[in-house]
Amino acid sequence: MMEQPMRRPVQGRQLALAATIFAVVVALLGVGYFAFLRTDYVVAFSGLRAAEASAVVAELEAKSVPYRLQDQGGTILVPDGQADSVRLAMAGSDAPLKGQTGFELFNKSDMGVTEFAQKINYQRALQGELSRTITMMDGIDTARVHLAIPERSLFRGNRSMPKAAVTVIPVQGRLLDESRVYGIQRLVAATVPDLAIGDVVVLNELGRVVSQAALPEVALAPEIAERNAVADYYAARARAAVDRVLPGMNVNVRVLILPEPGQSPDPTAPSAPPPAGGTASPMVAPAPGETRNFRLRVQLVTQAALNPEDQTVAGNAVTDALKLDARDNLLFAVESQGAAVPATPTPAARLPGSDGTDAPAWTARRLNSDAWLIAAVAVIALGALALLLARTRRAALTPAEREEWTRRIQLQLSRRERADG
Repeated sequence: MMEQPMRRPVQGRQLALAATIFAVVVALLGVGYFAFLRTDYVVAFSGLRAAEASAVVAELEAKSVPYRLQDQGGTILVPDGQADSVRLAMAGSDAPLKGQTGFELFNKSDMGVTEFAQKINYQRALQGELSRTITMMDGIDTARVHLAIPERSLFRGNRSMPKAAVTVIPVQGRLLDESRVYGIQRLVAATVPDLAIGDVVVLNELGRVVSQAALPEVALAPEIAERNAVADYYAARARAAVDRVLPGMNVNVRVLILPEPGQSPDPTAPSAPPPAGGTASPMVAPAPGETRNFRLRVQLVTQAALNPEDQTVAGNAVTDALKLDARDNLLFAVESQGAAVPATPTPAARLPGSDGTDAPAWTARRLNSDAWLIAAVAVIALGALALLLARTRRAALTPAEREEWTRRIQLQLSRRERADG
């Protein structure tokens, strides 16, 4: 009876000792595992969308790389020692980064693919590369690019221009400013052939258009385009002439094509056919030996007023280069606050008889215009004075004077009749 109470304490101590030893062993194993055997996972990719995370996970499973997911699949963790290699491998793999497939579509090309399929793949790859480039910009979370590239046609009338639509989602708290939107438009337009900047539409995350609307292009009539080309031709010749005689002179040449008196000022109106033999076609620079059927108004605009000597030299050079005559006008102007103002009148470039040559055409034109104006004013003034004197004299005649004038007229008439008889 006395042995049982003594045996129970011994068994209790043995059980406690065994439990303690077991706990110590488990603790040592746990410490050893966490210290030597446990693999630390670090973040390899974060902020991924569902499509992006799916592509990355599929690539990791194909390479047998362990991974863990956090933040509802938006963050992917890999072993600490493999994080850098995994990132490099993903960058060089065919996995679509940011949910977009680029030119890696052609890494495994199939010779049996049709031309239509190749065009579709090229368009997909181009869209993916543009999306990646836009997404890499600071403050851009994701981007999608849609291109509409029409088939090329041999006939210009059936040809349609490409268009593009870009949806850009900025990072939370960031806004798309005007300069960035314009930069995206230029990027897409420079990538796609024949794509105008105005045909690239940029939308934000709310589906609102944030790009500037394209201005409608007004097609110029052929006559107007031809007139502009002729004006540019004469402006280039005048600028070259001024640069040759006054090197380093910053001059802006403006040329205006004016119709001859009697011609229609509307370039779209049909003009009479030129006479045969030696007259240039309408609004076409004449060939050697031909004469122009239009007038020129040439304006030389400079930053500062030219002195009389420089005006003379420039006027002579432009007159000789453009073969100006009495029909044309040559003016000098000074650029002042964005608007050209007439320059101070200067003496003629060449005075008659000064060097044995005639004055230039533009000087003769100005002198002739002034002479005709003065003559017209003088004729009008003399006519008004004569009318005034006649009225005054008629009102001042008395009845006796009128009878005297009548008698004299009758006497003159009778003498003429006798002489004729």
